[in-house]
Amino acid sequence: MTNRYSNNVSVIDTATNTVTETVKVGLGPCGITVNQEGTKLYVTNCESNTISVIDTSSNTVTATVPVEKWPMGVTIIPDGTKVYVANERSNNVSVIDTATKTVIGTVKVGRSPYGIAVTPDGTKVYVANCGNDNNLGKTVSIIDTTTDKVTATVKTGFSPIAFGQFMSPLPAQPVLPAANFSSNITSGYAPLSIQLTDFSKNVNERNWNFGDGSNSTQQDPAHTYSRAGNYNVTLTVNNTNGTDSKFVTITVLAQPIFSASLTSGKTPLSVSFTDQSTGSPTSWNWTFGDGTYSTKENPVHIYRKPGKYSVTLILNETGNKSTVTKSGYITVSNGFEAPVTAFSASPVSGKAPLTVSFTDQSTGSPTSRKWTFGDGTHSIGENPVHTYNKPGRYNVTLTASNADGSNKLTKSSYIIVSNV
Repeated sequence: MTNRYSNNVSVIDTATNTVTETVKVGLGPCGITVNQEGTKLYVTNCESNTISVIDTSSNTVTATVPVEKWPMGVTIIPDGTKVYVANERSNNVSVIDTATKTVIGTVKVGRSPYGIAVTPDGTKVYVANCGNDNNLGKTVSIIDTTTDKVTATVKTGFSPIAFGQFMSPLPAQPVLPAANFSSNITSGYAPLSIQLTDFSKNVNERNWNFGDGSNSTQQDPAHTYSRAGNYNVTLTVNNTNGTDSKFVTITVLAQPIFSASLTSGKTPLSVSFTDQSTGSPTSWNWTFGDGTYSTKENPVHIYRKPGKYSVTLILNETGNKSTVTKSGYITVSNGFEAPVTAFSASPVSGKAPLTVSFTDQSTGSPTSRKWTFGDGTHSIGENPVHTYNKPGRYNVTLTASNADGSNKLTKSSYIIVSNV
């Protein structure tokens, strides 16, 4: 609302019927109009001969356009490209280009134009020529907005000022469909079951494409993927006015699972590995723990040295690796059944004095043992307990023996003792 003698515009909240903001404009604001999008206001300042352009999102003046003398009425054509301003004391109408915010034309009309209005189709502008006390006006000028020329003048009563509102039905807006949905999960191991929930609006028909060659027309379908891969789930919805679609990518991982024909034996030990993975993988990467590998589906591997070997299977069907490792899965002894030495300790680090419990994990039934603790002491116990009294890093060695031979294992810097 324009406040002429306050030189500002009041912004009223229609929900509460209260003034929420006041926008400073030019001198003597009178006429006001808004574009159809509701984003721009145009205010005539009759005493400063300008038009203030207000951005309704921020309620600030973004431009000031000079026009002729004493601008009063203002209107904007429906497509928002041109504004028409009635300049009362110049007996003309200024035409403003809203894109450049400049006057691009001046149309001569009757005496003292005041009120102004545009038809709903934007083809004609009507100007009320009210005249003045010495010479009362009694005409309306009709402007063709294509040529910006007066095409007709209509006689009226004395001093026409304002127009009522042109009435026309609002154009029917088509109700378009809007596709929207969610999946309870978007990644996981095969077989992967997902539950889809449709949140689409304005839908007559729907079709789900799961990306694996299968479809559904249910509203909220469930689907199971048996093979690894990346699948685009696409929901297409339609009504009589149009079609819309949305997709979500589901990542199905192959879950690596395998077994071995045997897990222990003497050298040379031949082991057949069997892939039991889910998701129907098409490529494999095996590592056998002895520096060798294979890319076969079901490889056969020969272990030629005693030891405990970890086996790893890696699958990479979707660009996302999935891995399983079986630690110490294969145990290989030598041909003479000498022990295969192995041991552990707890704890392996701490402050001095540090008491450590050692556990013999050797295979091959050792009958004697010799431990050296790295600090000049030793033991022949099976599972000795030893105390380190000084800080340092200590190598620990276990030699396990039986009637068929012996084996030695050293773990460097295995025990770390600190003084703090």
